[in-house]
Order: sequence, then structure tokens, then C-alpha cells
Amino acid sequence: QAYLQILQESRRASWPIIAQKISAGDWIALSQVLVQPPFDDVRQACFYIPWALLQSDDFTAAVAARKAFVDFIDHVHALATIALKADDEVPGAAVQVQQSFLLLNASVDAYLSAVPKKYR
Repeated sequence: QAYLQILQESRRASWPIIAQKISAGDWIALSQVLVQPPFDDVRQACFYIPWALLQSDDFTAAVAARKAFVDFIDHVHALATIALKADDEVPGAAVQVQQSFLLLNASVDAYLSAVPKKYR
């Protein structure tokens, strides 16, 4: 539960920062925000939750959370990549950044759904 609390608190702290960078078109800063706290705390919590579930002998939940983590990380990398393309002024990249952020947000929701309620 401690990792879930870190995830939720860090998400609340980092989402406005990410949204502000997107609104400002500050693409390099956006890519940096994705590797620094508080967003890095989201990433770290998502990484460790499957291991915590495994330590609770809940193999099924651990596997589901690990799969959700891989999807989440794919979306983090996609957002960072498209932010750098937007900085290079690739046509349409700015809109893709916004879409990528929405997908990242959805992947965190899916991740949280993958964790059984008894652990939340």
C-alpha cells in the first residue's frame, strides 16, 4: 500500500507539471520532467508494486501488474520521444504530445486497475 500511496501522491504532483509543459510547448523541459521527481516517483512505484505483490504470494496479481507496468513504460517512452519530435518542429507532433499524455494517463489508470482491490 505504501507504493500505491507514493504512486497516487506523485501522480497528483506531477500531472499539473506535465500539463503546464505541454501547454507552454516546452518540449525539452517536458522530456526532462519525465525522468525527475515527482514523475520519477510514479515510475519507481509502478516498478516496485509487482514485486510487492509477488512477496505477498499473489503471482496472478504480480503478473498483471508487471504487464501493466510494461504498457505504462511504453507510454512514458512514447511521450518523451514525441516531445523531442515536437521540439524539432515535426508537423503534427504537438498534437501527438497531447494525445500521448492522455494515453499515458490512461495507462496509469489501467495499472491501478490491475492491482487487486484488497491491496489498495
